[in-house]
Amino acid sequence: SVRPDIVEQLEDILGVWCKQIEQVLAESEQMRKEADNVGPHAELEHWKQRMAKFNGLLEQLKGPDCVAVVQILHQAKSRRLEEWRALD
Repeated sequence: SVRPDIVEQLEDILGVWCKQIEQVLAESEQMRKEADNVGPHAELEHWKQRMAKFNGLLEQLKGPDCVAVVQILHQAKSRRLEEWRALD
């Protein structure tokens, strides 16, 4: 069994990560809306930047810290994981 204070701290960390992911997604969508009247070169650059940002985010999510937090919260049957899974 995982100590409740540890679970609470990890849930806070997971909450911060969820907000950061939501922010990246929102920024990406906003960039796309603002880029409607641009040429093909700018469009290509937009997609390259978006891919780089998402790849960086994905690498972090696959990292040992993130995996460990999610595993511990899963073991503790944390309800906060529902928010996490919704972003997955």
